[in-house]
Amino acid sequence: MSFVPSLSLAQLGLVDDVVRAGSKASKLAKLKNGSKFIKYADKIDDLRIPISKASRQALNLPLTEAAATVFAGLELEGSLRLAYLGIENGAIKVVSPAVSTSSMEVSVHLRTMDDYLKEVKTAQEVSNVNYIIEPDILTNPKVRMLIDDNINNTYVANYDGVPWALKKNGEREYIVQAKHSVYTELEGPGLKSFLDLYEAAFDSGDLKIFSIFDSEADFETIAAIGKAPVPTPIKNVMKSSQLLSSIKAEKGKIFAIVGHVEGGNFVIRNSKGKVISELGIRDIELAAEQAECALILLGCETAEFNGISGLLTKVNSLDIASQLERAAKATNYGEFIEALGTSSDPFLVRNKLMDHMSYIVANKVDHNARINKGIQRMQISSKLINGQSVAASRTFRSMPNWLNSVFDFYLWIAAAAIVLAIFSLSIKPLEWLLWALMAPILLIIFIYQLIIQPKENPDRLDTKDV
Repeated sequence: MSFVPSLSLAQLGLVDDVVRAGSKASKLAKLKNGSKFIKYADKIDDLRIPISKASRQALNLPLTEAAATVFAGLELEGSLRLAYLGIENGAIKVVSPAVSTSSMEVSVHLRTMDDYLKEVKTAQEVSNVNYIIEPDILTNPKVRMLIDDNINNTYVANYDGVPWALKKNGEREYIVQAKHSVYTELEGPGLKSFLDLYEAAFDSGDLKIFSIFDSEADFETIAAIGKAPVPTPIKNVMKSSQLLSSIKAEKGKIFAIVGHVEGGNFVIRNSKGKVISELGIRDIELAAEQAECALILLGCETAEFNGISGLLTKVNSLDIASQLERAAKATNYGEFIEALGTSSDPFLVRNKLMDHMSYIVANKVDHNARINKGIQRMQISSKLINGQSVAASRTFRSMPNWLNSVFDFYLWIAAAAIVLAIFSLSIKPLEWLLWALMAPILLIIFIYQLIIQPKENPDRLDTKDV
């Protein structure tokens, strides 16, 4: 079962506007400043990062020119032997620098793979060559044999000029060194996804850390891991049910789990070395997939498990604790991923984990967009209401004093006319009493409206202002 985010493709498309923005600007700046591929700088960002037959065809770039440009970017020294391998005209070709030079113009020698192998075997120079390859040639058995025998001096060609080191993880998987402490999968969008995500903002609130140790035998390690500055308390669990229920209670988070790995399990040993509990890695992975959570397993050689992002070497748990502490302080995903490994104990970030990180970024963008849209609507409504109030107030305040007084005057004439009409019908003591009570009140209100109120509202316009 593979991780499938619940966010729609349209929402995931927001990642292109966010996570690629920073990488695009920095990448184009780097190309224009230092790369020999400067004339392709405006097109390269839309291509796969490693040079391949497909990307060269999109740029109308011949194999020999790509090789020469990479050679020139390396500023070759005379003692350095290089071979650039790629596909052209349906066949694997090998390009070597005929003249070592640091200038843009590099003479190259092109021949077929078979001819090249005959030459180097005759000269016994196979192991003395640094191979720069385009990754789509690795489907060829002869190439795989050559590369496997020379894996420590094989690199993947890219448009930045400096090739990435290639490494083999297990028997069949090729991985590529994206940074000094980070490897990605060679197959799929690994390198590009990592570089695109590099500048995306990282929130430590999305990181949940669990340790799997004996609370007595490994108290020092547990305390060290607990120093990582994350909002959610770091938990140490000793039972499989505790960890699985914790994972299922969260959704859309990144779980970093630290422990001793033996075989396919996290193993807890007491102070006497006796195994007291085991937690299956595949059970943990399944629970994470069901909860749409991503896994980072930090134990000895956890990257050997298919689909798991983890460490490539045997490591010390106290070292992992310090790496986690640095990772939790990261401000972007590039810093976060780099901090999980070191140059001696590198971290393998798989496509599945980067897909999940992209999902988190897209989800936050979508959430923030909704909030901003709501705030904008509130601001518009508030401005509309305030505008209506101000307009009404200005209309009232712009009315001249004399015109307002005329309205009041006619109001009171109408009131007096009603009173006279009442008294004209008949004269009774009760009506005289009513008139005696109403007259002073009407007089006071009239004086207030005509004289006092205008003085209390100086904002009103006088006749001369109209």
